[in-house]
Amino acid sequence: MEDLRIEKLEIKNIGPFADATFTFPEKKDKTKAEIHIFTGENGTGKSTILQVLASVYSHDFKNSKFKEFFKFSILFNDKHEFEMPHILGKNYTETVYELLNYFDYVKNGTFALNHHEEYDFAFFAYPGNRKFGTINNQSSHKKEINHPLQNSLNFYYEDNYNEFHNWIEDLLNQYANARLVSDILTANKYYKSIALIQNIIESICGLKVEFKMQYNPELKLVISIDNQTLDISVLPDGLKSMLSWISNLIMRMDRLKWKDDLEITKRRFILFLDEIDIHLHPAWQLKILPVVQEVFSNAQIFVSTHSPFVIGSVDGAYVHKLEKVNGFSVQVGEPFFTNDSFSYEYLLSEIFGVKSRFGEAIEKKLNSFSNLRTQILYAETPSPNDIEELKELKGFFEKEESPEISLMIGAEIRQLKKLLPHIEI
Repeated sequence: MEDLRIEKLEIKNIGPFADATFTFPEKKDKTKAEIHIFTGENGTGKSTILQVLASVYSHDFKNSKFKEFFKFSILFNDKHEFEMPHILGKNYTETVYELLNYFDYVKNGTFALNHHEEYDFAFFAYPGNRKFGTINNQSSHKKEINHPLQNSLNFYYEDNYNEFHNWIEDLLNQYANARLVSDILTANKYYKSIALIQNIIESICGLKVEFKMQYNPELKLVISIDNQTLDISVLPDGLKSMLSWISNLIMRMDRLKWKDDLEITKRRFILFLDEIDIHLHPAWQLKILPVVQEVFSNAQIFVSTHSPFVIGSVDGAYVHKLEKVNGFSVQVGEPFFTNDSFSYEYLLSEIFGVKSRFGEAIEKKLNSFSNLRTQILYAETPSPNDIEELKELKGFFEKEESPEISLMIGAEIRQLKKLLPHIEI
């Protein structure tokens, strides 16, 4: 499965889709992750596509909300094609078992997540508003640990905070013990996954992040943000949600039994990120995909977003634009290959269909100004009313104190005075 990747999705009669086909071209830059971005208005099926793809790999597929009324197929680049029909031929359970078997997820005809099984590929799914489950301030001590792939494709699952707490605590303890005996190589090994989380967050947010265990009065996990120690429960929503899914992803990959000893950053996996921009400041939206693309260079990543900042930030991703036609969602044209040299104005216009640069009221006045300017310029005898109205609009824009509008209107007035020097404006 070294070269496994999703190449095509055919989807029928699910959500807003009657009959749609999506192809996923390979990345051009082999040193970065392959990214596919779905965008479109609310209700066009961005999240549905991610959930359909994720549900195929889920060990809990038999409980998927799609199981009663769907037909879709997925083509992999090794040319194995799997079709999931609704009560056609094999029933969905048998078909899914066949697929799961292909990924070494089924043993002896019965699906189970085996703690002794070794993997060379994995799948993960997260929403942009991911959050930790109930956070208590006491160390949970060694409670039962779930399999690293348990609920790894459940978009609605809240993290098991106790599990995350214990994982960080164990790594920090082993790191400290190794340093006590001056075993720096072993110490660095235990700290590597923690450092990876901290470095990713710092690269996106520009914040110096550090996990610590603190007694107050019980042992609990805290986080230092630019040297200010905080309880995780009081972090801002954007930072908390991003920290939640990034930490969970790295924890699962760190705990999973792999068939080789590759670094986490070099592993092959498929990642689904739904509405990645939720709660994030635009400055963070600009950073998140480029950082993820750089860090997880061998991943295939599927993302949904409403943000031009997310799309405009990443170079070499494919954008799949969705829109409604006759009540059903379709992909508009071929996938759009991103280039980080595209302006946000261009992306807003071409990808999001937003043609206006300013608020609606300002746009109306700008249009009025443009129409009056044209009428005055090409009239044999300009109307005094038009000239007076243009003066009023000029005065209105001068009061707006917008440098951008001042430059625009100022240039137009200067040109008009040059062409019609006898008119006082």
